[in-house]
Amino acid sequence: MSINQGPHDAEIRRQFGSDSARLVYGRDPENGKLIYISKASRGLPCGLICPHCKEALVANLKDDLKAAHFAHHGPACGGGPETALHLLCKDPI
Repeated sequence: MSINQGPHDAEIRRQFGSDSARLVYGRDPENGKLIYISKASRGLPCGLICPHCKEALVANLKDDLKAAHFAHHGPACGGGPETALHLLCKDPI
């Protein structure tokens, strides 16, 4: 349950499976580009890093219970989703 529930929380969960931010972009350590989860290889061999803390990511692809997302290969920093959004907004249209 979200701390700040609004009138649209149930609709968000229905459409997207969650109302919490998930890390859906990893960063290519060679060129710095953001890679969306659907373009990544499954697991640690994806070779991507967290946009915020630069630690290795594991690609967890979609199954029947969870939406596709990246997870840290170690302790999560918590800043990855916000940093990815910040970088996407800076990317020229």
